[in-house]
This record gives sequence, structure tokens and C-alpha cells, in this order.
Amino acid sequence: MGGQGKTTLARVVYNKDVVINIFSRRIWVTISDDFDFMKILNQMVGSLTSTTSVLDNTEAVIKKSSKTSKGGKGFTCTG
Repeated sequence: MGGQGKTTLARVVYNKDVVINIFSRRIWVTISDDFDFMKILNQMVGSLTSTTSVLDNTEAVIKKSSKTSKGGKGFTCTG
């Protein structure tokens, strides 16, 4: 369903000053047709920590992200 402006709309919201001011850390993740949940989680942790993440366990990725996020709140993953 390309060409409908979904990414453009998401990028506009992502770059709004109000969003930047509310969220001290933001992550932009691109998801392609070959969806790989662990790859996406590792990219998110890599973006937060500025390191390479190659964890193969969902719980480990979530714990690592929680430790690196402000206040230890992390992010929630479902799937």
C-alpha cells in the first residue's frame, strides 16, 4: 500500500517540536517486507545505546533497553 503518505505523516509527527520536547529519546525504525522481530528489537537497542546489539532473546533485549532508557522505564514490546 505504498504512496499513501504513511511514512511522511509519521516523520512529520516524529520531528514535531512538541514530540521532541515530550520524549527525551526517540527511535525511528524502518520495517520492510521481510519483517524480523528480533532484528527490529536489536536495531532499537542499538539506536538507544549507540552500540551493536545481537541479542537473540526478546526478554534480554527488553531488559537491556530498560537499563539504557531514562528512568529505567524502557519500552513495551508485544507480539
